[in-house]
Amino acid sequence: MMEFLSEWMRGLILVIFLAVVLDMILPNNAMQRYVKLVMGLLIILLMLSPVLKLYGTSVYELDFALDKFLSKAGVGSMKSIDEITAQGQRLQEQQAGTTVEQWKAMVSDNVKQTVEHAYGVTVDSVELRVAQDAEGRPTAIEYLAVIVMPKREQGTGEAKPVEEVEPVIIGGGNSTEWQKPPPKVDNETTSAILQQLATEFQLPKSNVSVIWQEAQGR
Repeated sequence: MMEFLSEWMRGLILVIFLAVVLDMILPNNAMQRYVKLVMGLLIILLMLSPVLKLYGTSVYELDFALDKFLSKAGVGSMKSIDEITAQGQRLQEQQAGTTVEQWKAMVSDNVKQTVEHAYGVTVDSVELRVAQDAEGRPTAIEYLAVIVMPKREQGTGEAKPVEEVEPVIIGGGNSTEWQKPPPKVDNETTSAILQQLATEFQLPKSNVSVIWQEAQGR
């Protein structure tokens, strides 16, 4: 009897120690909850083993019943480590993508307000190309393009007059091809916007574009 109790105590201590170690090393996710459930049932089973021995019930019979219970609870279909890791990576990528988009939206809104207020034009859209670190977080702006149009005069329905760009002749000799003239461009305003954006975001001017388009409804 004493030998049985001694083995029972050693087994119980070993299982409790194993449960503590697993709780420390496993990440805080669904797998940890399943491991806690299994280890808790094993500890209860070991604690009941002296009583079961007195009543002649085999521990293996209870172990078989425990397996059936866990399979019904869905433990048997638990995801593998690789599946859980892949799912975690996908979530990190989605979060990084969301962070980049939020950052780009914030910068775009700031550029729109600054340019419209300072130069009296309408910013149609802002395009950004962003550098990211190893974790997918935005670190710097690599390229910035601002699409602007002349601002309408209130009460007239007409856009502000700007300098007309001459059509460009492509080719030579007898085969002369005319390029459709771009929208009216204010070169002075373009240079000022370009300079301010390049300075503010510490970009070379070659990485900043100011694109004019016709005011809508003209």
